[in-house]
Amino acid sequence: MSDIGRWVVWGLLPSVIGGLLLNTIVPFDTINSEVFAVVLTDPILRTGGLIIVLVAPVYFAVSYIIGLVSSLVDRRREIQKSNSPSAFSVPSRPSKLIWHGVVRHYGADWFVTVGEPRRGSQRYAYIEKGPCCPNCQTEMLRRNKTRLFVLKRRVWLCPECETVVDRPKEMLFEEERGVKNVVEKHVIASLSADDPEEYIESLDNIDTGQWGKRVR
Repeated sequence: MSDIGRWVVWGLLPSVIGGLLLNTIVPFDTINSEVFAVVLTDPILRTGGLIIVLVAPVYFAVSYIIGLVSSLVDRRREIQKSNSPSAFSVPSRPSKLIWHGVVRHYGADWFVTVGEPRRGSQRYAYIEKGPCCPNCQTEMLRRNKTRLFVLKRRVWLCPECETVVDRPKEMLFEEERGVKNVVEKHVIASLSADDPEEYIESLDNIDTGQWGKRVR
């Protein structure tokens, strides 16, 4: 959702509802004020004023609540990911090289090899290194940055040039799987093309470092 969309959904709409309710419930007509006499006596101006007063605090309150719930959900996913059996089973590097290169995905660089095991013909991707800094290629660190006291922003941080990359919310804790899926899809598809190298070169954010034996 865009920033404008968040302001409308999280701030403006609740403020409109709140302004209409307050305008109905609170007896503003009984308030004696020379300064705000016109606003207090006119229902339209009164409702508009309430909306303007409410929109900012309502937006930040809703944003904070949504961010807090999101942090709790992310924390639960992180615990589940660390306790899952797949977290402890890391596939070995392919014995038969098909393709090796650098992929820019989720804002970071990944050094990936695609190949086959010593026994068998199933092609799969193996991440040699990553996530790496998109500026200096240094392997990045996983860090949590606290904002608004308790909310956490999960990022990758480059220890060399201090570049910060936000981790993707849609694939949080599953970034490596997402990278492997993308690389496997394109490299395996290229093997069916007339010119695999040209096919890969036509793709954005994928740079070939080395081709191995391409089995048709």
